[in-house]
Amino acid sequence: MDRGSIEYIVGCMATYNGEKEIQRIQTGHRLKLVEFWNIRKGDRVLEIGCGQGDTTAALAYKVGNQGFVHGIDIAQADYGGPITLGEARNQLLDSDMGDRMKIEFGVDVLSDEIDFPPMSFDYIVFSHCAFYLRSEEELTVILSKVQKWGSSFALRNGIRGFKGSSNIHISKLFSFKHIMNASRKAVSQMCGHCSHLPIVCALQRTRVGRLHGSKSFNRRICRMDNGKLQ
Repeated sequence: MDRGSIEYIVGCMATYNGEKEIQRIQTGHRLKLVEFWNIRKGDRVLEIGCGQGDTTAALAYKVGNQGFVHGIDIAQADYGGPITLGEARNQLLDSDMGDRMKIEFGVDVLSDEIDFPPMSFDYIVFSHCAFYLRSEEELTVILSKVQKWGSSFALRNGIRGFKGSSNIHISKLFSFKHIMNASRKAVSQMCGHCSHLPIVCALQRTRVGRLHGSKSFNRRICRMDNGKLQ
């Protein structure tokens, strides 16, 4: 990807004391994910667990003026430091990309009050946030609830203390029963390696790979090695 894209996105984001190099690295990583997920101009995206908007900004750049990104997070706007979530959001919304984003905090995706009409989004993104979940059951419930909101689901998550990570693009959300079974098995296996972790949350490649024979499950899986998608 070109340096200009990264510079443009970083210029829309809040950075601490002008230290932008770390943000450039993070933004480059997020852009690789968005490109891998095949998100395109004009797409409508729901991002669950948007945090300070690292992935949100990359998504907004990719969908362009004709697309839209709706980010939600259970944390409150005053969470985080030295830049709070609210401060990061305000910077993004005040930027040139602000009109293609909506970012809300204090939103529990599992609350009965949170719902969207069927197929409101082209993609539902769950990126770098699953380690905040309390259990594999919580992930299962989230997958079950959101499946009617969009046509595709994209997951990226790394597990601390576990070698390897999952980066998965899942099409046709009506196959979520297969995905949930895989997630439960993957979680059980990961717990054997990382029993100290309070939460488990990724779909392991070796487990998900067993589902490739299902016509209703289109998989795209890769590893992140030295910052490169493999």
